[in-house]
Amino acid sequence: MYPLIGPQEWRKERTRPRQQRYNKNKLNITEQVGGWFTAASGGTLYNGDGWPKEVGSVFTGDVRGNLVHRDGIVPDGPTFRAHRAKDKVEFLASTDVWFRPCNFANAPDGNLYVMDFYRQVIEGSEFIP
Repeated sequence: MYPLIGPQEWRKERTRPRQQRYNKNKLNITEQVGGWFTAASGGTLYNGDGWPKEVGSVFTGDVRGNLVHRDGIVPDGPTFRAHRAKDKVEFLASTDVWFRPCNFANAPDGNLYVMDFYRQVIEGSEFIP
C-alpha cells in the first residue's frame, strides 16, 4: 500500500519493545510498523455508471493507512482476478490522520459514496503506549 504519511510515533513506540523482546529471545520475527493493509474495510464492487467505462473496480478502505485502494477486476475462467488499478499509487490517500474510510455505497445517481469514520484514534487506549 502507498499511504501519504508514515506510521504515527506512538505506533513506532509500541512496536519497538516488542521487537526488542523478539530479538532477545532469538525468535526470528520482524514486526512491521506499517506498509500493508491492517484495517481493510468496506470492500465494495463499483457497479454505477457515473464514471467512464473501464475495467470493473473494487474499492477497499484502510482506516489505519488513511487511504482508499482500488483494484481492477477481470474475468478469469469461472471467477475473477483482481489487480492494482494503478502502480505505486492509491485511488485516494490523505495526509489527514483523522481520515478513516470505512465503508462505501453505490448511489442511485451512479456515484460511489465513501463513509469516513472521522476520528483521530481508532485503537483502544490499552494499545497506545
